[in-house]
Amino acid sequence: MKKINRNFFKPFMFICLGLMAVMLMSAAEPCEPPGKPENVEISDYGEGYCTIKFNRPTVDGGAPITNYIVEKRYRGGEWMRAAKQLAYVIKVADLEVGSVVVFRVSAVNEAGQGEPSDPTEPFVVRGK
Repeated sequence: MKKINRNFFKPFMFICLGLMAVMLMSAAEPCEPPGKPENVEISDYGEGYCTIKFNRPTVDGGAPITNYIVEKRYRGGEWMRAAKQLAYVIKVADLEVGSVVVFRVSAVNEAGQGEPSDPTEPFVVRGK
């Protein structure tokens, strides 16, 4: 049987160790989009605006929440983005006076936008 030269395998051994180290470092837990915010309600209102208040989601998806998106829907319409902020109380302005509107909130992290909250009760936008 031939004697195998150990020096022949050393470069391959270092390459394998390096690849294993890179794989272990990049094997951090992947994050998911966050859960839905809770207890969404209208806490204040005035002429053509209202303020939405809510609690953060119980699940952040494994990454910090970077924003909250408030969406509005007028009666019979489609969901539209109304505001985007990193806050638990968000003012939504430029609402159509006299219209009926509902709101929902979604949390966002590095994995993307999470499931939206349950919608608020219908709200009639006040005028003068």
